Amino acid sequence: MKHLHIVIAALVGLSLVTAPAHAAEPTRVMVVGDSISQGADGDYTWRYFAAQQLPSVDWVGNRVGTFIDADHAWDGTYADPAFDSDHASRWGLALWEMLYQPSEKAPRIGELVAAHDPDVIVEALGTNDFAWLNRDVESMSEQVRAFVAEARSVKPDVDVILAPVAPTWVIHAEDYNAALPALAAELSTAASRVVAAPGVGMTKEDTSDGTHPSTDGQQKIATAMVAGMVMLGDSPTEPAPEPEPAPEVTPPAEAPMVVELVAAPSKPRGVRAVRKGRRVVVSWQRARGADRYVARCGTKVRRTERVRTSMRAKARRCKVRSVGEGGASGWRVVRVRR
Repeated sequence: MKHLHIVIAALVGLSLVTAPAHAAEPTRVMVVGDSISQGADGDYTWRYFAAQQLPSVDWVGNRVGTFIDADHAWDGTYADPAFDSDHASRWGLALWEMLYQPSEKAPRIGELVAAHDPDVIVEALGTNDFAWLNRDVESMSEQVRAFVAEARSVKPDVDVILAPVAPTWVIHAEDYNAALPALAAELSTAASRVVAAPGVGMTKEDTSDGTHPSTDGQQKIATAMVAGMVMLGDSPTEPAPEPEPAPEVTPPAEAPMVVELVAAPSKPRGVRAVRKGRRVVVSWQRARGADRYVARCGTKVRRTERVRTSMRAKARRCKVRSVGEGGASGWRVVRVRR
């Protein structure tokens, strides 16, 4: 079994323990997440609190800063910048985007692994997939399988920590979190271990806006992520000094944004649904800020970049919404005409 050369703050008693004396190189850990992992300008972020408990970890990734709402930029500051802040998280990022619509802002996981050579990947996505992109537990699980397979195609012995969705009130989050241990066991191999981090236990009172973690929420997430590292690490041997308590945080002057990344696209206009035989033809006008659309008639769903689609459905009503860089719009509902 591989040795993870890390210093871990044990969850029981929070006393530091160190890896065996033969440990030489620090473990390279890459956090791939969304706004909950990147944080907003002036946040501590959960990565900060995890770094305090894992001082010998080398955090890696393609970004170093937080998100600046006013400028839509990625080089924001931290409440305390004195930590290794490298990461691969981005405000608004969805796992679906990395797999099926990769870009400079959403590079494929294989590209990130090739560029930063992590020993451990913390996969901390899902909130946007469920809240904005209409994914369910099964489709999200398939995305995780594809994510792990692609990472292994570049580095066969990379380990992966599957993080639960912290805001459990997001649609499908509780069921997805419950499915993670079995998914991790399915994907884990002797060469490339996969573990599911334990539940975070965050409530809406631990957020700044109903979604993004406050300092208390960040500390809870950090505890769960450190527990995931403990699950990968070897048995501790030698105790070390106890860490200093986490500093107090001053609330930001302005409340963090509620929506992800940039303004969500507008709702589609001119939506029409016409029955033609056994099929329903749905059409609409292009919406501001949208690069694709989701149409639903009953249980049938179509995703398209065009402004027209058809599906075999018996529904009396259909609905369409826009999806873009800033997330998804609300639904525009219409009655099916003959």
